Order: sequence, then C-alpha cells, then structure tokens
Amino acid sequence: MNSTVDAGQLREIIYIQEKSGDMDELGFCKETFKTLYRLRSQKKTVSLKVNEGLKANRESSTQYLKFICRKRKGITNKMFILYNNVRYNITNVYDLDDFFLELTAETPC
Repeated sequence: MNSTVDAGQLREIIYIQEKSGDMDELGFCKETFKTLYRLRSQKKTVSLKVNEGLKANRESSTQYLKFICRKRKGITNKMFILYNNVRYNITNVYDLDDFFLELTAETPC
C-alpha cells in the first residue's frame, strides 16, 4: 500500500507523555509526566485562537499544532506532546493510513 506521507519529512522530535499523580511526603498530590514514546514527526500546521473576556478584561490564546508521525499503539487524546520544551494537550488522534497518525494538539496545558 502506498503511503501518503514521505518518511524523509519526519524531522521534528516529539515526546508522547502520560500524566500520573504521586503523593509527596507531606500528602500533597504531585503531578509527574512519564515519557512513553520518542517519535520523529512533521509539524503540519500552526494556528492561533485568541479568546477575549470582555467582562474580565483579559485575553487568552490557544495555539494549535498538527503533527504527522509513525503509528504507535495506545496513543490517545488523554496524553500529552512535549515539543520544544512546551507541553501540549492532544485533542485529536487521526489515522492517516496503516503507518502514520495525525496528532492535533493545543496549549496551554
């Protein structure tokens, strides 16, 4: 089967992470992230959405990224992507074909 993605274009390194909560010695919940996969990927698109709160007189923005990477078992939208030392929430996992996935991610985390 012919693939729609050129594997030579996968030049960016991303880390697929899972959040876990541990208790410290004082009994407080401490969130940690465990890296499950290190993948080569292609950053497909970048978009920015700005939300303005008129009553609160504030502004927030969300950055959306799409990554094309090789398919791995168990990647879900409950996981995170670490890319350039920024952690992104995975919002969508889409199968492109038998070999590749498209991951849509957003920040802030």
